[in-house]
Amino acid sequence: MSDTLTSKAVSLLQSLAVRGVEARRLTTDSRTVTTGDIFLAYPGHYADGRVYIDDAVARGAAVVLFEPYAASDMDRARLIENVLTHARKAGVVCEPIENLVALAGELAHQLCDRPSEKIWLAGVTGTNGKTSVSQWLLQALTHMGQRCAVVGTLGNGFMGDLQETGYTTPDVLQLHTALSGFVHQGATACVMEVSSIGLAEGRVQGVRFDVAIFTNLTRDHLDYHGTMDAYGEAKTQLFANPWIRAAVLNLDDVFSPVLAQAVRPGVRVIGYTLNAANVVAVQAALLLAAPGVTAVDILVAGNLQMTTTGLTFEVNGQLFSVPVVGRFNASNLMAVIAALVAKGEPLDRIAIALKQLQPAPGRMQPVGGEAEPLVIVDYAHTPDALENILAVSRELATVRGGQLVCVFGCGGNRDAGKRPVMGSIAERLADRVIVTSDNPRDENPQQIIQAILAGMLRPASVIEQRGLAITESIAQADARDVIVLAGKGHEAYQEIAGVREAFNDVDAAKSALVIRRQAGREVKNSMSIQQLPGIDQGEAFPAPSGRVRK
Repeated sequence: MSDTLTSKAVSLLQSLAVRGVEARRLTTDSRTVTTGDIFLAYPGHYADGRVYIDDAVARGAAVVLFEPYAASDMDRARLIENVLTHARKAGVVCEPIENLVALAGELAHQLCDRPSEKIWLAGVTGTNGKTSVSQWLLQALTHMGQRCAVVGTLGNGFMGDLQETGYTTPDVLQLHTALSGFVHQGATACVMEVSSIGLAEGRVQGVRFDVAIFTNLTRDHLDYHGTMDAYGEAKTQLFANPWIRAAVLNLDDVFSPVLAQAVRPGVRVIGYTLNAANVVAVQAALLLAAPGVTAVDILVAGNLQMTTTGLTFEVNGQLFSVPVVGRFNASNLMAVIAALVAKGEPLDRIAIALKQLQPAPGRMQPVGGEAEPLVIVDYAHTPDALENILAVSRELATVRGGQLVCVFGCGGNRDAGKRPVMGSIAERLADRVIVTSDNPRDENPQQIIQAILAGMLRPASVIEQRGLAITESIAQADARDVIVLAGKGHEAYQEIAGVREAFNDVDAAKSALVIRRQAGREVKNSMSIQQLPGIDQGEAFPAPSGRVRK
């Protein structure tokens, strides 16, 4: 299939050249068409590009490649044929292409001078953990002397210079253009977050991944995929990529054997786990499920310890000491280690690089602490992620001698079924819960809040305005308390009624702490972590159970 698409793309571009068309730029957005562009028109999840062919022609498109309509949709086919007839009379080359969405990536790959063939490229997929894993791979490779780029939720670019895009995985044409730009800027490696929606919509078509990485699969995006089966099926597409040379799988997640089935024979499979006791059984199950996989290299995190300053564990006799907190992050770190092993890096060199890691923005990001409440800002917006962040925050609250407060809401126009589930989780794991707004988008904020409350057995505080909820939670907290602000993480906006207003949880928390200090509400003589009897800042405490998160 890959060879067929490659030859088809090359032949098409050569055919256009013979007809005197200089292929310079591809676009799927008619509004961005300039003179001489190639406009690709095919149906998407939210819009059908074929509807905009006339607009693209009017703006100067030299070529229109379009997905033909099905035989059952002849009325629309006749309408589009009228548009194409006028376009051809105007000298525009119009070609019907079956499965154009698959060919689009290959065309972009060829037109951008095959950028993903010129760098080491890792794709990270999973419900939770994509951003942390990709950002830590970016940091580690940069510390190891690589010129590494990243594509993901926090933006595209190099370490310390990310440009926000608003997408986890960009449009297929934008993606190949970005990869080409990285190559021209001297990149030797790139790490990419690959979302299930991006996979379902063909956004990574034509990308030559070296390594595919899986973090976990839990409930999310059911508003888009409909079922967990369809959601999981989208994830398998990354591991079916015909160019990958290694597959990194989380053996603590039951979906890994399914992904292993998608891997072609000859691809190296590296599994990682936090549970040494299950290695033999998990390895046997994976090999049984995926006959094409003949061997699995397994990395086990042994002697895992969590302190207030980070994690320590051993992998194949190599000690790792990493300044990030949370058992779920141990799993994310193992994904990073496995990917670097797949790249050929030795464990001792990896350990040195990981010692320098910093948390990704909006991922268990601390604000305050010491003699005032410790605020944890986290992107947790799924049931699994919320459970994990509250579990580790409970341990921090216990060490501080305080209570755990959870401030969260759920996004509008997204999977509504998870709302009561998250309400139940927050009630079970936190001492106090304030239900507020996340990004209600086009939904009524109160309806979202009521759906969350439906999953709770006891009354909870409700403060619809998120900024006020954050201010009140910090104003009313004891200095020893831990307050989790969940759901928005790094986001610099809040979307209400379709309008994005500037807002950031970290900034709101900092402002609330200033107000608290000015009001004199902090307990002047409250003890910091270091002053608590019997607690040293480096003293280990038991790691909570739970699965990995984004």
